[in-house]
Amino acid sequence: MAIRKDFQGYFLDPLEILINKARYKEEKTVMRPSYSYMGDYTVDRSVLAEICRHETEKVKDVKAGEIHIKSLKNGVQLYINIIVKDHRNLRSIAAGVQKRTEMALENYVGITVDKIHICVKDILQK
Repeated sequence: MAIRKDFQGYFLDPLEILINKARYKEEKTVMRPSYSYMGDYTVDRSVLAEICRHETEKVKDVKAGEIHIKSLKNGVQLYINIIVKDHRNLRSIAAGVQKRTEMALENYVGITVDKIHICVKDILQK
């Protein structure tokens, strides 16, 4: 799976820093990485699945099941099966899994996430 060439967000993001009660304005810049001159690099689907699994299991009372990744022209679609221990907050649990997974893939790997489908496969009773 290839990493996208154009990143979402800002390349220049003004950052105000307070040092010794005086205000200084600094700018941070994202530089073009050296790999972009030498060609493309790829990330194996198993790596992406492990990132998804790791982030999914950070959500309280959730265990990750099967994870399927579908490549699209503009990003990826994820299909994540989960097992939950608490059935009262399924919507918020699923939203938490979606948010954590999307942020992790976009921030750590630079892959655009198109959609994340969450399927609750089982509910464990406490």
